[in-house]
Amino acid sequence: AKKKFNKEDDVVLKRSPAEHLPLGDSRADIIVSTSAFHFFRDKDRSLQEMKRVLKKDGTLIITDWCNDYWIVKLYHLFERIRWNWRFNEKYPSPLTSSKLTELVSRAGFCQVKSERYRVRVFSIFYWGMQTVSGVKVD
Repeated sequence: AKKKFNKEDDVVLKRSPAEHLPLGDSRADIIVSTSAFHFFRDKDRSLQEMKRVLKKDGTLIITDWCNDYWIVKLYHLFERIRWNWRFNEKYPSPLTSSKLTELVSRAGFCQVKSERYRVRVFSIFYWGMQTVSGVKVD
């Protein structure tokens, strides 16, 4: 990401766990998470942090793998086996579209919208994805 911005750009990049975002309350207009949400350890806490740092009427957009598709389930099974040989914890599971939508709604976001779709990978197969968005109103 650092390579994509010029020194004169007004951009500050910070690394942190999703459960402890290094921003003050109501600082962000939009939060976008792409192909990462299934790795978040505490998904409920992550969503509360995202809501905390969003301004009123701020938008949350999560695009992530969708466990409604057989190819994602198969890959998850493969990674879970491989991961368990190397680490002492489970490989994080992608969520179904209904589960991710439920989590975002339960976190208190309004106008929650959900979409499932497939994307072509290497012109060989289709990968299951989803995008869920919501708005902070309080």
